[in-house]
Amino acid sequence: MKKRILIVDDDEEFCEEMSEILNDEGYCVEQLFEGAKVNGLLRENKYDLVFLDMKMPGISGFEVLKRLKEDKVATKVIVITGGFIGEKLPRKQSAKEDDDSILKLADAVATKPFDIKLILDKVSELI
Repeated sequence: MKKRILIVDDDEEFCEEMSEILNDEGYCVEQLFEGAKVNGLLRENKYDLVFLDMKMPGISGFEVLKRLKEDKVATKVIVITGGFIGEKLPRKQSAKEDDDSILKLADAVATKPFDIKLILDKVSELI
């Protein structure tokens, strides 16, 4: 049975490209372009892995991630970000606390742009 992956990102072009790559690797891939529907979808369907963008309109990926963990959803999560989580630059304390929480809750973090081989290796390792 094919492993199922859900990509949650408001960047539809990114979702299409990642879906194509992951489909070519033999995964069954679905896309979602807004965070508000993720938790309900994960309750209805079993996914082995979720790629979750942090910055989306409506509900943030961080809020989605917190809810997934609170609901004890057993899906692996790779957080996707355009910024640098855990970077050593002066920041507001709340941003630092969010970074620490993301690092604790996610199974992996990928910063765009990323090396697709490394991502595929991480996907294989997680599922």
